[in-house]
Amino acid sequence: MNKHEWLQRIYDQYMAYEKREKQIVRFFQVIIVITFFSLWEIASRFHWIDPLLFSSPSSIWHLFIAKIRDHTLLTHTTVTLTETVLGFIAGTMIGVCFAAILWWFPRISHIVDPYLVILNAMPK
Repeated sequence: MNKHEWLQRIYDQYMAYEKREKQIVRFFQVIIVITFFSLWEIASRFHWIDPLLFSSPSSIWHLFIAKIRDHTLLTHTTVTLTETVLGFIAGTMIGVCFAAILWWFPRISHIVDPYLVILNAMPK
């Protein structure tokens, strides 16, 4: 066996190991997701958790399908995304204007600086 064949064999073994490792990881990831949703469903059906606050995954799925069929999901998603983008644009414009005012008027900047520091320190 020459050096090239030996290296190829080692590489093939390594790739087989990596493929197997990836399959094992993926298997356990799927098992964790299935277990999570199964326990959630069981807890909801047996009222171990309040079904009003934590609806069962099957109820959520049925409602999701119903909202897709009657097109309200798309309507509400469009409204939400539009409001989010418009809010981001408005907030950016207000922030830029406020920053420009603070830049043009140093006295105002010095007056509001402690309050801006406090606001910046608050959790977002």
